Amino acid sequence: MNEVSSFRVHVLRAMYLFIAACLCAAGARSADGTSVRPESPSGGIEEVVVTGEQPGPGLWQVSKGDHVLWVLGTVPALPKGMKWKTGGIDKILASSQAILSSPGLTPDANIGPFSVMLLLPTLIGVEKLPDGATLHQVLPPAVYSRWTVQRQRYLGNSERLERLRPFIAADKLANVAYQKAGLTDDSEVLSTVRKLAKKYRVKRVDAEYHIFIKDPKALIKNFKKASLDESACFNYQLDDLEYSLAESVPQANAWATGNAAALKSSLERKPEDPCWEGISNVSFIKDLGIEDLTASINEAWLKAAEKSLTENQQSFAVLEMSDVLLPNSLLAKLKARGYTVLGPADAT
Repeated sequence: MNEVSSFRVHVLRAMYLFIAACLCAAGARSADGTSVRPESPSGGIEEVVVTGEQPGPGLWQVSKGDHVLWVLGTVPALPKGMKWKTGGIDKILASSQAILSSPGLTPDANIGPFSVMLLLPTLIGVEKLPDGATLHQVLPPAVYSRWTVQRQRYLGNSERLERLRPFIAADKLANVAYQKAGLTDDSEVLSTVRKLAKKYRVKRVDAEYHIFIKDPKALIKNFKKASLDESACFNYQLDDLEYSLAESVPQANAWATGNAAALKSSLERKPEDPCWEGISNVSFIKDLGIEDLTASINEAWLKAAEKSLTENQQSFAVLEMSDVLLPNSLLAKLKARGYTVLGPADAT
């Protein structure tokens, strides 16, 4: 599973991904070379299989007057190689003038290849806990015990993740669990949409929230030495892994057949995410001038959506299903601003 499995990632992960992007620009593979593979193709974990070509996901329609924004919602996990009909999306993209990027955070910095090379020594060990600590030392006993059970289930006795920051260790474990279950994230769906948009030369609109990193080297150093209580977020990541594996088949079937009611019911069972709480109080986040990051990311996307609806006869976007169906979703916010929002059963 791709580590960037969610559009609106935890801000610490966003900072880490910025750091990883520096490495990619320099041609390096990962921040400290830590990678994990499942010990066997299945390890006793039942693979998820959805057979046959599925009719295709439903689309939501946001409109004002005769200007329309079509929205495809995605789910976090789908069986690898699942076939679904793309005819409806193909037809819409063929007559669209713009496609919005998904909501997210993009750290920017004025650094070139040479500057990136100078950052490489600073990047060593960026994935690891500060001061040589281990997960056993930084996590509450009950949370660490739960982690040990999950780690042994998917990785056997391997302890390669024990010195990583909790949110990174949990991401890497989830990647392995998804591989063993025969699941992939929404990247295959996004890839299909991107290819169709490229085929029809649809203009891409940047809808992400941008923050400027004035001093990348200082950010990396502060990130590496920051001691944070990640236990609640880490525990949630373990909850979310269990939820995603349990819900993957019903969600995949509901998504591929456009069953919005089943998708909403599944989303309502999703564990509550505490990872944003208190994040604006972290010292190096304060230094970036970030206050309410969730609201900033939401507003950046909403502004881009409204601008696209004003300027284009027809646009297209991809959102997580939670940003489509839940009461506080982005589509609900657009509806509150006076736009008409129709679901798959009503949109034509």
